[in-house]
Amino acid sequence: MTVLRVGAPSLLALALSLGLGSTAAFAADVLPPAAEERLAAAEQDCLEIGGTAFSFDPIESQAVPDLDGDRAPDFVLDAQDFTCEGALSLYSGTGGRRLDVLLSSGIALDPFIARGWSVVLMPGLEAPDPAWPHVLLLTVHGTLCGGDGTRRCVAAYVWQYGAFRSLPSD
Repeated sequence: MTVLRVGAPSLLALALSLGLGSTAAFAADVLPPAAEERLAAAEQDCLEIGGTAFSFDPIESQAVPDLDGDRAPDFVLDAQDFTCEGALSLYSGTGGRRLDVLLSSGIALDPFIARGWSVVLMPGLEAPDPAWPHVLLLTVHGTLCGGDGTRRCVAAYVWQYGAFRSLPSD
């Protein structure tokens, strides 16, 4: 399995190697509009529950290889990068944290709750095909695999027929 966990500095090289063209839409200082909206909502949530300051440090949040087959990079906004002073556990808990998958088409999927994530290209292709959707892997709470919270559980999501399809396994 080829893991393509992409950080902002290597995104341009990856995008060019996959033939995706410019990645200017996801430059380090420019977020997709849906990410800006989600950040504004997270800041409002922080202040409404009595937090004193909201901050966003994009360490895990990043542009990712094409998830929906449109040949353009997509974006994952990871709440692990949010801090609410005065309510530090607001954005994550034992079940995980919120992940917003924002497609380049402007579609913002229903948020996922996960403990971690990665993006992979399915093995078996001679060379990465930018039209072939990548797979979003999530480490999720064990109850999603029929166990308790300590059970290891991974969910795989792939874009097919206009929506993400999943198959949890442990």
